[in-house]
Amino acid sequence: MKINLIIFLFLITFFNLSAQENEIPITNEFNQLMNEDKDEVFIYVQKHAEYPGGIIKFNKDFIQNFESPKIIENRIKIPVVFVIEKNGSISNIKAYNDPGYNIEECVTKAFEKMQLWQPAYHNNQPVRSQFTFPIILERVLDDSISN
Repeated sequence: MKINLIIFLFLITFFNLSAQENEIPITNEFNQLMNEDKDEVFIYVQKHAEYPGGIIKFNKDFIQNFESPKIIENRIKIPVVFVIEKNGSISNIKAYNDPGYNIEECVTKAFEKMQLWQPAYHNNQPVRSQFTFPIILERVLDDSISN
């Protein structure tokens, strides 16, 4: 059997692939909170973090750099969450529901080979932002059938 990898990257924090900015009203109370915690991780921002070349380029680069482990199951879905830092680097990578294939390590190695992101902005300041996507691994039978 040959194991092939099929990765679907649905970026939950990006609902619009055209990278349009979502305007979120800023209040004085929010500004005070933001100034108090410089290391806060934002989920909702005025300008989302962007991978150079866009989402399609991110998908392509990730698939190219991700070394899939051999899996026993026919299909597994693993949500991966990470933080895009103010300098565009990736940190706090967490793979949830990993059935023991060290997906977190595989994802970390893939990210190390990829470009830095353009950070998210909120209130005209770069901020740390959370990014989530599922990785779906499928085991595919070999095309050749022995008789």
